[in-house]
Amino acid sequence: MTTHLGDLLAELGTETASATTARGRAAGLAEQGRLADAVMYGSAANRRWPDAQLELQLVQWRWQAFRDGTVSGRAADLPEPPNDLFPPRVTDPLPEIPVHDLSVTAVAAAIHHRGSLIVRGVLPAAGAAALVDDIDRAFAASAQAREGAPIEVTAPWYAPLDPKSRVLARKRHVVERWNNAILLGDSPRVLFNVLEWFERAGIVALVEEYLGERPVLSVEKGTLRRVAPGTNGEWHQDGRFLGQDIRALNVWVALSDCGVDAPGLDVLSRRLPFLVQSGTAGTSRSWTVSDAEVNAVADGAPIVTPHFRAGDAAIFDQLMLHRTAGRASQTKSRWAIECWFFGPSRMPHHHALVV
Repeated sequence: MTTHLGDLLAELGTETASATTARGRAAGLAEQGRLADAVMYGSAANRRWPDAQLELQLVQWRWQAFRDGTVSGRAADLPEPPNDLFPPRVTDPLPEIPVHDLSVTAVAAAIHHRGSLIVRGVLPAAGAAALVDDIDRAFAASAQAREGAPIEVTAPWYAPLDPKSRVLARKRHVVERWNNAILLGDSPRVLFNVLEWFERAGIVALVEEYLGERPVLSVEKGTLRRVAPGTNGEWHQDGRFLGQDIRALNVWVALSDCGVDAPGLDVLSRRLPFLVQSGTAGTSRSWTVSDAEVNAVADGAPIVTPHFRAGDAAIFDQLMLHRTAGRASQTKSRWAIECWFFGPSRMPHHHALVV
């Protein structure tokens, strides 16, 4: 007899519920192949009784659900491009809204007409500060791992997902060595906390509505970032290596003030419906874009460096042209999270986690 998820969730709120029983029920759901239910129930249990081992299992269940095709299926059409809801402003040409005005219509209009949307206050100040502390713990645990510490010591702050995967091992090496970042899927505790904050802010529901299907979170493009003062990146469109014709939405959240005293983002404030030529003179990688090429495609649109407060976000897709914005005058580091969500019906062949 199949136990309904709703009944199990209701049972969690009773006085007789216990952490041990809840963990057992979550594991039982996973053993039955009900991985999506195991994730939902296990997450609810972890809210009440935070548990490092359960957080490790939640990552594995999200990972297995993706590999098993639990979320595959035909997607609805992407939203029709609406009218431009954001008249151009000379002083601040990027569209922006407070989080309480966030909607699929606003995201679709901003991306279609201007390339991206700034959303103020996606996370409260306390939430952003808590995630900064989480990221610092994850970096410390990652350093312990490089020194030989076992997973029993570094978890739940750092526990590499699928350590036998050569693809992820290469990506992990590049991200940690060159980008001063950690894969979000490699930190079970931070992954859980990030998704909890996103649920509260309505981000997960918004992404699902925008993509027209239950989204998955990219393992290779979901990162925790701690960027030193003055760090400057190269111009790029993520579609150059993800693919142009995919269903994707990136939610980039600043966890500390940035864009003035700390590195932020330089953004071309116009929609580009194509991939710009990359790998030309003046670039260091095949997928990056030169300053000359940026100026050529700008068509009069200014380059903007938004001032983000802790908890503000930028939402964009694979065609937005941007780079990390470092300046010699900067004296502070920047903490941020980057979450690329894909529609499973049309996504690159990447590793992903069920949301």
